[in-house]
Parts: sequence; C-alpha cells; structure tokens
Amino acid sequence: MRKEDILVLDADADDYKAAIECAGKYLFANGYVKENFSEECLKREQDYPTGLPSETPIAIPHCSSQFVLKEGMCVVRLKNNVEFRRMDDFDEKISTSIIFNLALKKDEEHVEFLQKFIGAIGNEQGDFVKECMMTDKEQVPEIFVKYCVL
Repeated sequence: MRKEDILVLDADADDYKAAIECAGKYLFANGYVKENFSEECLKREQDYPTGLPSETPIAIPHCSSQFVLKEGMCVVRLKNNVEFRRMDDFDEKISTSIIFNLALKKDEEHVEFLQKFIGAIGNEQGDFVKECMMTDKEQVPEIFVKYCVL
C-alpha cells in the first residue's frame, strides 16, 4: 500500500454499522472496492469482531480480498464514539471514534499489514492513533510512514 492510498474521512455515524458503511462508500466512490464491500465487512464483523482495546481503542474492519479492486484504507474519524465488539473477547465492547477500514488485495497480506499496524499502535515512542486523530487529514498518510506501517 502506498501513502496515496490512505483515504481520510471525517464523518458522523450512530453505530458501528454506519461507520463501516461510511468507509465502504468512500472507498467505493474512489475506485478501491466493489459496491458490496461494506456489506461484506459487516458480515465479517459479526463473526470476527475487530475492536481493539488499545490505549486509544480502535476498530480495524475488513473483508476478503475478492471485494477489493485496488489496495487502500479508509481512516474514519468519527464525531462521536461508536461501539465495536472486541476481537479478543466477543462479549465485551470498546468505544471508539476512529476506525481503519482495510482494503487489501491479497488475503495473506492482511496478517503482515496488521502486524506492522499493531506494532505502530504499541510503539512507546509516540501515539500513532492519537496523531491520526489530531493531525490535518491531508497529513495522516505521513503518520503511517513515520511509524513504519508503510
């Protein structure tokens, strides 16, 4: 993935479904995914929740690469928090105002990218997530470079 393929959207959503739909529609409108991408992310979220209880909680929704046209990501910064079920405990939820909706071309790349991504989140030298939330949206892709995610 290139930094040009990180799209940033400031949005308002009432729940996790609306947040994922915002990201999917934005990715679709920009030619990254097929029209049913959001629906597939929502289906996957039901079986495999993506809420991560990090210092600043986040969600990382995604789906199979068969619904992706070209690699990218939509970082959605929400006006209000929404709840996602936790990936490590399906009965628990996290409340977040930022999601990172992945659109990766090869399913095996999900794991590699997620390892780099989780490394950035756990980096003790800075706060990747807070920087993504506070920075001008045009500068967010540079944060991914700074923390060696790309």
